[in-house]
Amino acid sequence: MLRNYLKPAQIQDSIAKIPLLYILGQFGTQIPLAPYILETYIGASESVELKHTLLTSCLKVFFVRAPEMH
Repeated sequence: MLRNYLKPAQIQDSIAKIPLLYILGQFGTQIPLAPYILETYIGASESVELKHTLLTSCLKVFFVRAPEMH
């Protein structure tokens, strides 16, 4: 459902990316592309809050979908 309405590349504001990453972490089992969307944000030079949320979301998805989170 998320992918029908929103493309991660459309989000430019760093503050707006944090809720997206949080949703991907919380519902990573229900969003088929969650690991791949999270992967696009790895290595980006963003704020500390965004990096913290990204790390948390990646770990949550890793614990339920480890083969896809490499």
